[in-house]
Amino acid sequence: MRRFAGGGAILHRNEITYSLACSTNEFPAFKDITKTQQLVHEAIILGLQNLGINAELERKETERPDPYFCFVNPSKYDVVEDGRKIGGSAQRRKNKAFFQHGSILIDSKITPKSRKEQKDRGKIINSLILGFEKRLGIRLLPGHLTKQEVKLSQELRQIKYSTRNWNYRR
Repeated sequence: MRRFAGGGAILHRNEITYSLACSTNEFPAFKDITKTQQLVHEAIILGLQNLGINAELERKETERPDPYFCFVNPSKYDVVEDGRKIGGSAQRRKNKAFFQHGSILIDSKITPKSRKEQKDRGKIINSLILGFEKRLGIRLLPGHLTKQEVKLSQELRQIKYSTRNWNYRR
């Protein structure tokens, strides 16, 4: 699957995927692309550390990050645990706004197959939400797409994102 924000290939299994869209006018700290990535990853780290996961920010620049596979090598400001990349993201900016999406690897034992495991996954998500709120000084509230947003997403899926041109173009 090709994502408009870019990023390396990911096997979507045993991971939590997130996205964040925001006006850079609303949050001046998000005006810089690198600072935004760092702040978002610090929020993720706070959430993971709250669960006892020894997550930290990668501080050194990688000599040759793998351009195709996201989790092969960590790059500067990725989320790592014991030197292994467990969180990464990609970002796109346009018209004083940005969209960032990323994936956070979770233990293979925590998959949504049973009620208990679903609860564990919910616990991780709730902890990540708290990390975002604490690091960014915000309050996140649940929301739903409007009927117009649902209609637009269905149209875009059909006329753009499910086309061969979109999915096979590099």
